[in-house]
Amino acid sequence: MKNLLFLLTTICCLGSVCAAKDSIFYQIEDYFLDQKVDSARLLVERIEVLENEHQERVKAIVLSEIVSYSDYHWFIIHVQENRLDIPYQRISEFIDREIIMPSDKKVLDYSYVKIKWSQISKLRNLLLLDEASSKNENLQEYVNQFNVKKRDVKRAQILVDNHKSVLLLIQENVEEGLSFAKQNERIARELKDTNLIILNLFQQADFLILTGNLDQYITISENSLRLDQLLKEKSPMYRSTIFHLVDAYIYKRGNEDRVRELLTELGQSPFYQLETVSLYGKILNFADPEKTDIQFVLDRFNAATVLEASEKALEETQGSEDQNAFFRVVNEFAGALSNYGYSKDAQRYYSRAISTIREIYSQKLSKSLANFENTQIRNEKVQAVAQEQEQVKLYSLISILAVGLLLIVIFALVKKQKQAELLSQKNEQINKALGENKLLLKEMHHRVKNNFLTVSSLLELQSKDIEDVKAKELAEEGQNRVKSMGLIHEKLCKNDDFEIDFNKYVQELVLEITKTYGQQKDTKISYKMDENLTFDIDTATPLGLIVNELITNAFKYGGAQDQPEVHVEVRRIDNDFHELIVQDNGNGLPAGFDLKSSTSVGLRLVKKFSRQLHGEAKFEKKTHSVFRVLFKDSAARMLVD
Repeated sequence: MKNLLFLLTTICCLGSVCAAKDSIFYQIEDYFLDQKVDSARLLVERIEVLENEHQERVKAIVLSEIVSYSDYHWFIIHVQENRLDIPYQRISEFIDREIIMPSDKKVLDYSYVKIKWSQISKLRNLLLLDEASSKNENLQEYVNQFNVKKRDVKRAQILVDNHKSVLLLIQENVEEGLSFAKQNERIARELKDTNLIILNLFQQADFLILTGNLDQYITISENSLRLDQLLKEKSPMYRSTIFHLVDAYIYKRGNEDRVRELLTELGQSPFYQLETVSLYGKILNFADPEKTDIQFVLDRFNAATVLEASEKALEETQGSEDQNAFFRVVNEFAGALSNYGYSKDAQRYYSRAISTIREIYSQKLSKSLANFENTQIRNEKVQAVAQEQEQVKLYSLISILAVGLLLIVIFALVKKQKQAELLSQKNEQINKALGENKLLLKEMHHRVKNNFLTVSSLLELQSKDIEDVKAKELAEEGQNRVKSMGLIHEKLCKNDDFEIDFNKYVQELVLEITKTYGQQKDTKISYKMDENLTFDIDTATPLGLIVNELITNAFKYGGAQDQPEVHVEVRRIDNDFHELIVQDNGNGLPAGFDLKSSTSVGLRLVKKFSRQLHGEAKFEKKTHSVFRVLFKDSAARMLVD
């Protein structure tokens, strides 16, 4: 018995020591947030034994002479999710004070971007939309300094775009918002960044719920959750996705086991306390009082009745900084009370919900109403009021509320109109800048095309004076190569999307070569190409030169004397590779010809450009001579890079 008492005493003492140490680390974190670094270091140095990874990392950050953005990011997220006693405004002020924009203009710091994105998201959730928009503009200016082709810059741009996506959601612009989120999801998949894939799936789900497509909303959210569970560290959207799923399953009904499983997971985070409590209220709100077993909800609040559970839920969540989340709690439990026959209490809760939402949108009006109610209470204690006077006061109150609500609506409409005008102006500026850039790019391609034509003309003039057959042939080959590149830039300066229709390009290129080599022959040219085959300049230029060399080779050495035939084919093999096939009906290449050991300048170019396109060139001699070139387009090559 004595040993048992000793053991219990020891456990209690250890618990007190752990609690004391947690309290010390809370004080250390408070000092660090308030820029009292010396005081934080003094406390840290006194602690000899650290009990977990969080304490070790806090100590390392406090004692570090130079704190990295990565460490700052971890510290901010840690405090935000575990210190519910700290208002977010204090954390935001710490970020504004300590997290200054990196001075390195060569390499983007992705951890800095994540810190600012997290701050913008939280301010937006707290309805500080103007402040969030201003910080997002500053973040965009930082990202704009860097090369847009770099991986981290693309990742950062997706985080910056997230604010625009939310604004489109607020405006209920489903078509544009859904397209925008899908586009960023595609980029995230190309970058193989699971966190960003999850973020944009979350955004798509938000837009889908506006369309009433609940089943697709659930499917996307479940896919997002499965992706998140593969990560070593959960994404910032993990618990928000769980909240979305529980909310949807409750609304759909018939998924009680999945709801309980997800609620258990969500309840493990104190940061999502309000969201979890509101979901329990929603379960009671949507339950069938005659059929649904709600005991697990009552057990959550250690309550015997729905009314008792509602009172404990309200007590647990009131005073929260996030008034939107608190409103959801009160509103859901108001519905729960009404559902279970507590009509009078339900009305009391609905009144509290209305008061909360009014406070969110107009604190001044809320204070005025509170002062008015206090005055009424004092007056009722001093004297009795006649029935007629009470009715007059009631009508007055209704009038004040009606006028106040009307003012709120007018204010909201005016603000929304101003925001719409501002967004419209910015969109016009962006579209104007894009138009100017496209015009400049078209002009550049036009000038490059003219330069190629000039070089081609010079080569043509020089070739007329060359008597040596071999030299003249080399000059003509060079002229054809220049023409093939010039033709590419001619196509680019005519297309708004700066993509080359490769079907038309190949046919025009073959026509140019025919004028040089096949004009005196009855040459039969056939094509077989995939529809809508387009490439950018990085793929079209080397591929065009390959086509030029192979067609030239076919006209020079491969055509039969009676009726020469040339077949050109370009097709997609799979998601990674395309294939170019050039086939003729002649016997121009000798037996035992090996493309790999060929010393021909043209065929050496074919091999070199094939490698540049992450592919290879092959020669087959069957009934006809066939050249095959496997290659990747720019998107496939970028995944490898």
